[in-house]
Amino acid sequence: MAKNIIINDGNYKISVDDTNSIILDVGATGVVQVTGDLQVDGTQTTVNSSTLEITDNEIVVNKGETGASISVSGQEAGLRVERGQGTDVRMVYDETVLWNDPNTQTTSQGPGIGGALGSGVGTLQLGGFKLVDAGGSTISLKVANINNNNAIYFEPGSAGTLRVIRAGYEALLTDVNDIPNKKYVDDEINNVVLGANFPKIIQGDTEVRITDNSTSGTTSIIETKIDNVLYAKWKPSHLEIYNQMTDIGSIRIEDDVISGLNSNQDIEIQAPGTGSVRINDSLVVNNRPSLQDPQVDPQFDANGVKLYSKTPSGGNTGLYFVNTNDARGEVISTNRALLFGLIF
Repeated sequence: MAKNIIINDGNYKISVDDTNSIILDVGATGVVQVTGDLQVDGTQTTVNSSTLEITDNEIVVNKGETGASISVSGQEAGLRVERGQGTDVRMVYDETVLWNDPNTQTTSQGPGIGGALGSGVGTLQLGGFKLVDAGGSTISLKVANINNNNAIYFEPGSAGTLRVIRAGYEALLTDVNDIPNKKYVDDEINNVVLGANFPKIIQGDTEVRITDNSTSGTTSIIETKIDNVLYAKWKPSHLEIYNQMTDIGSIRIEDDVISGLNSNQDIEIQAPGTGSVRINDSLVVNNRPSLQDPQVDPQFDANGVKLYSKTPSGGNTGLYFVNTNDARGEVISTNRALLFGLIF
């Protein structure tokens, strides 16, 4: 049978001295029901139950704070999970956590502390949630999605990296929005760049184009264009150069003239071994002096006979020589030699 105690005026107080307790014993399945608000005063409240159900959609901790931030030692407030003989873990809001604000691109946190740290836009702000063990070491967080209306920033420590710990992760990157790791980038460089078959290198209207017989079925060729002008073609049998002047080492080829780039230096044509230098056409030796050498009679060469041309004289050829002893003379023609033979 239910029993009611009704107090129509004034408060109802049950009290014991400091060494005793008030116990509401309803047995193993009974219920203590409070129909109004419940206010518990004191420094500690302990709930010994296997399941705690709370209808309210918000739990307030650190209630009664009067400062501009969490002022208790450590400047943290949150939840703690006791793990028996294992180290306890905590989810807390820490006023000293620093992070980058994606909106302002500044180091700022939380709603702003104000006071000594300032207030308003651009001032230093502190605070962020963290998961740590009882010793303060960070612990893991497992989630299916991280979402934000603005940019999401990952901030590893000074020597840290953002790392995906999964063997074979690079092989799973098939969606255009997948984030690659270093292994994926290295493999792509090796597969796409180092082993690539690029038919041309081009920038603006300058290019090098390659055509290979094995893929095109035409003659293999390398073409070079500069400022959209064809300058050279490398073919299997020869090199074609279309610009008017080409320098190869110290030799210049300009139209149909071969000249040296270094003043007072010889140009040598030589055949290897017992071979000879052959000229399969007539040879013209221009008269001296020339634009390149103003001397009528050139200096002798200690290594051989030098031939040159100037106005014909007694030999009637105009072909002269100077030997290694600096002896000079005109090569005489056949008719002039016969005439001199008859006279002398």
